[in-house]
Amino acid sequence: MVTIFGAGEVFRSKIRACLTELGVSNFNIYSPKLTPAPKITDFQLHGPVLILSPNAFHLPQIEHVLKKGHPCYVEKPMVISVAELEQLRELAANSCAPLYCGDYYYFKALPLLLRYGRLEQYREYAAQSGEYAHAASPIVSVEAALLEGGGEASGSIEHRAWLGDAKAGGGMLLDLMLHLTNILNMLGLNLETVSMATLGRFDRKTRQFRRLAASSEAEDYAEIRGALTGGIPVAMKAGKYSPRHERFVRLRHADGCVTTLHFTKDNIAETVDKNGKRLWQSKLLADPYLLTMRDAFAFFRDHANMKEKPCACFFEEQALSIRQIDMIKNRALG
Repeated sequence: MVTIFGAGEVFRSKIRACLTELGVSNFNIYSPKLTPAPKITDFQLHGPVLILSPNAFHLPQIEHVLKKGHPCYVEKPMVISVAELEQLRELAANSCAPLYCGDYYYFKALPLLLRYGRLEQYREYAAQSGEYAHAASPIVSVEAALLEGGGEASGSIEHRAWLGDAKAGGGMLLDLMLHLTNILNMLGLNLETVSMATLGRFDRKTRQFRRLAASSEAEDYAEIRGALTGGIPVAMKAGKYSPRHERFVRLRHADGCVTTLHFTKDNIAETVDKNGKRLWQSKLLADPYLLTMRDAFAFFRDHANMKEKPCACFFEEQALSIRQIDMIKNRALG
């Protein structure tokens, strides 16, 4: 039996299809409305638990699951603050149950990560072409954006109304921006300093953004500039209600080559030289969420058979992101 907390309209059909593909036929799915944090103890748990609830519910739900000794998958962000992160670290350290901290963008970005020697164990899932030894040239700058265009939020975001509620852990920092920091952390490009950070709230009446007034508001837009590991400059944007649709991660190299991950209709990762000649290309995975679920259940099985394995998967990468998001917010709000 698998229990899923928080699978609302957007993820219900997706998670059902993934579990069916993985041969899991016995599962219960509960919507976010049925699982507020104080009610988590009302549920009898049997087997693994998947937590896809609004962000603010994650920590109390994880705590209940780990203390009951059940394998736990939690969708990013695993928690919503540095204070909660330290609580979760202690919980995970004192639990024998495995904790998988999921972000399907790890697998959505798999071709790029493989390009730079990360997640090698998943190489069979990505089709590569062209020369592959380019990564020796140092990265000199990074740009990234996840902007939902058309002046309105995408269907996925719009249906998750709680993303506009700071009390529920909403906001673009813990949603789209966290995808970007997770990818960069996986590449070893950790955000170390923030020189500029702007957070905005969309006014539906004026159709304009205004600067976020306080931390009690959930931001609809975030833009930052700063430096990654080794002083590499970075510029990132994330948000909904954008006039443009931009979704990419772009790495510029000292030799003039540019590697770009396109989260667009092209859905490719590619490297071009300074003259625009393509050196390498890979299609993105058609269903990264399925691979995420497959990896999580494999981790649960391996942990049951090999007790010496780590209890948490992708914990440290996401812990870095939680601290980075906190740094961005502090810079923006002063």
